Amino acid sequence: MESTIFNRSCWIIGVSKLEVREEFEHLLIEAGFNVVGFIDHHYAPQGYTIVWLLAESHAAIHTFPENDSLYFELSSCVNSKSRVFWDSLEVYCNEYSLNCNVFSENTYKI
Repeated sequence: MESTIFNRSCWIIGVSKLEVREEFEHLLIEAGFNVVGFIDHHYAPQGYTIVWLLAESHAAIHTFPENDSLYFELSSCVNSKSRVFWDSLEVYCNEYSLNCNVFSENTYKI
C-alpha cells in the first residue's frame, strides 16, 4: 500500500438539535469505514469532542454550541471511502438545511 493520507475538514453551522455522534458515525459506516475505537468528552458548561479511531485512520468532531456549529475532520488512507463520505455529508447537510463549508482535500504522501 502506498503511504498516502487524504485529509479534509469542514465547518457546519446550525447543528444545535442534531445528534451529531450517531449521525456522523452512521455516515462513516455507510461510507465503508471500520470504526475500531471511539472516545468522547463533554465540556462544562457546554461543548463536546468526539474522536473515532478508524481502521483506515481517524475522524473527529469539535462542537461550538455558543455558535451553533461544529468542526469535523476526516483523515483516511482510502480515498474512495473518503469520497463516499463527503458526498453523503453533502446530502445530509442539504436535507437538514445546514450551512456546510467544506475545505479542499489535502493529500499527504511520503
